[in-house]
Amino acid sequence: MDDGDDIYMRPWTGTIIGPRNSAHEGQIYQLKLFCDKDYPENPPSVRFHSRINMTCVNAETGVLESKKSGILANWQRENTMEDILTQLKKEMAASHNRKEGAKMLRWNFSKKAVYRSDIVKVKSSSP
Repeated sequence: MDDGDDIYMRPWTGTIIGPRNSAHEGQIYQLKLFCDKDYPENPPSVRFHSRINMTCVNAETGVLESKKSGILANWQRENTMEDILTQLKKEMAASHNRKEGAKMLRWNFSKKAVYRSDIVKVKSSSP
């Protein structure tokens, strides 16, 4: 949780460490999850603070696009923030992100046009 004084517990910080054998291997990705007043009926908004190259993440803003993200597009009240992080890590490990097929993604890393990612935890950033 980001703000220990927020009695509604809306802002959270997540960390994902890139899965092995993917273009994201060993990278550490930071993201923010914000639970609006209608959570858990509706999913939280998710924004990567680390740059990342994924089809479900807006390259300009780092926002996880709900229509392109399976878990957000098919959100159920029972889903959790941990489920979001776990699903994102699975997406990073998908076949199109395997090292042998990710030359363009590695090129983007060298150009610093990528966000960072092995999960799975949501942690409070308040003291």
